Amino acid sequence: MPRINPILLLIIGFAGVSWARYHTEPSPDLLATWMAGKYYAAGLLDQIYPADQQVFVMRPPNDWLLSLRAEGYNGAIYPFIYPPIWAWVGSGLYTIASFESLANIASFLNPLMLGFTIWLAVRMAIEKHALIIMVLIMVALFSTSIAALVALEQNQPQILVGFLMVLGVERTRAGSPVIGGAAMAIAASLKLYPVIFALLWWAQGERKATGAFTLIGGAVGLASVVVAGWPLHAEFLSEIKVISGSVLTTFFTYSLDPTIAEALFSDQMRQIPSLKVLQPGELSAGWSVMAKPTMWRLLDALLLISATVFLYHTAKGSHGQDPLFWPMAFTLIALLSPLSWGYHYLPALAFGAGLLERFGIRRGAFALFAVFFPLSTIFLLINPPWLPWEATVQPLSTLAMALYAVFLWFALRKQP
Repeated sequence: MPRINPILLLIIGFAGVSWARYHTEPSPDLLATWMAGKYYAAGLLDQIYPADQQVFVMRPPNDWLLSLRAEGYNGAIYPFIYPPIWAWVGSGLYTIASFESLANIASFLNPLMLGFTIWLAVRMAIEKHALIIMVLIMVALFSTSIAALVALEQNQPQILVGFLMVLGVERTRAGSPVIGGAAMAIAASLKLYPVIFALLWWAQGERKATGAFTLIGGAVGLASVVVAGWPLHAEFLSEIKVISGSVLTTFFTYSLDPTIAEALFSDQMRQIPSLKVLQPGELSAGWSVMAKPTMWRLLDALLLISATVFLYHTAKGSHGQDPLFWPMAFTLIALLSPLSWGYHYLPALAFGAGLLERFGIRRGAFALFAVFFPLSTIFLLINPPWLPWEATVQPLSTLAMALYAVFLWFALRKQP
């Protein structure tokens, strides 16, 4: 009888527990792709992306609200912010399955992918003799992390993006650059920013991975234009431009822009309530938004370009060959991006066990505590009533992610 890998059993168990906890939740993030697919299938392409906006208020097209309320849906409703080809994919899913069935399947596949993301990252970051212990530690940390739990509850497609990013790095390092480039290209077809990581491959001399990324990414982009047409892509690019020119803040936006906005411009921000229908005794939720002045947008672009140049030059040196270079790159780009939610850091956090190996158990454990504690459900439970968690989680979590990037930089300077 073949022996089953205990790490595989651990990941399947993690997926099973997560499914039991979340499979009945509304899954509003997955719902956005489903609704885009519904309107694409009906030929109503003007109802896929929100109408022209000056500020990104995270509202879907008006017809979505009317349609979902007529069907009895009372949960949160978010817009579709992915390239048009995924609306086309969503239309195929819409024709073959109900949303309940799709969400049920995703509620198991997403924690499964998250578990494999951890496994791949830990396998790159540490010596293999401690692999199961380190994977267990990281699964335990993720199981109490808001970043992971919100993504699992909402069936956030970013879990797939993070898995593909880590898979792309792992396969390239393992001598399968074509598979690696393909994985990163699919990730970039969902969220555009993985293009930066393909550029870092070029700096490292990974020509096959970069070539596979370019060819497959180009093919997916061309296919998207063919199946959806250019006008829909123009709408998508317009939405990306609006997002880049806006600041949106919640307790779950971990990046530089919302931290600055909350600290210096809170009186200029507009409050946007959630579309979720509140139950008796349930507190209202929402977010704050504002348009960024031109100078702010220019400084944002300068910072992101500077970070990319720094990572490019680091990738060309010896530190670029270290597996911990990648979580540092993932973290730095997320911190400087216009809109980064907590789950954007999951592929970077999956490498956290590497700090235990580089710094030793005591210092490594302290580093992990500093990074994960502000993101944890435990922090929310013990947060004192005189210090509202809504006002503390966002800046402290952003600081924790910045610390993580610093810890990884120092870890790169230490031999494994």
